[in-house]
Amino acid sequence: VQRTQGQVLLYGDRPADTVYFSTSNGHTYGNEQVFGSSPLPYLRPVVEHNDGASPTSHWRVTLPFTDLATFLRAGDLWPDGARISAVRRTGPNVRVAGPGTSRSIDAGEFRATVNTWAPCLMPTRYPTGVLPTTIPSDWNDIASGPHGATLTGRGWGHGVGMVQWGAYGKARLGWSAERILGFYYGGLTPTPYPEPGLIHVVVASGLESLTVKPSTAGATIEGQPLGRETLRVSGEAGVVTLRR
Repeated sequence: VQRTQGQVLLYGDRPADTVYFSTSNGHTYGNEQVFGSSPLPYLRPVVEHNDGASPTSHWRVTLPFTDLATFLRAGDLWPDGARISAVRRTGPNVRVAGPGTSRSIDAGEFRATVNTWAPCLMPTRYPTGVLPTTIPSDWNDIASGPHGATLTGRGWGHGVGMVQWGAYGKARLGWSAERILGFYYGGLTPTPYPEPGLIHVVVASGLESLTVKPSTAGATIEGQPLGRETLRVSGEAGVVTLRR
């Protein structure tokens, strides 16, 4: 961070979309493979050998069938009262079966449902160990035992751009910031670039009210001072009342 302060990666004289994630499954993916966007030449797949220090480089989690049934029922993916006796991975889907019933669930939806409901319904048990989420990634295999399903996988994150733990591993090998960034972003080189005078950020949408607390004196909203009095700001979505 210190080495590249005040610099960005440019593509076509504009800041590049330098996405990044935590830990790989041995390689990265092209942006079109994950996000469905047009391929970018600086977001091409690369082989990753240096993120082994990550706690999610190789992970393993066991979900008892009773817990899994609870989570899937909460997400409307499994019928009430039905037991689970087997779970297996079949390509992009997870096959969940029990006495008298079975369901084929998209693997991403399966993971998202478990990650949502496991820490919500059983916060003292999930996530397990040092894992950041119950099922860190879709890069996994599933095996069933007599009482539960065991997921064995690699990585954490979307899989595009720089691998944070990989960058750490390369820095430990003596790679410079420029070399690390060039490796992940198609050879792009950090370049000095002036900060824009105005940055637009979407904070939230669909709100009926909003409270803004300025961090310094002299703050303004749409050019108007944000003082002690109530300030009404109108826009396409209606009227927002701002209070100091």
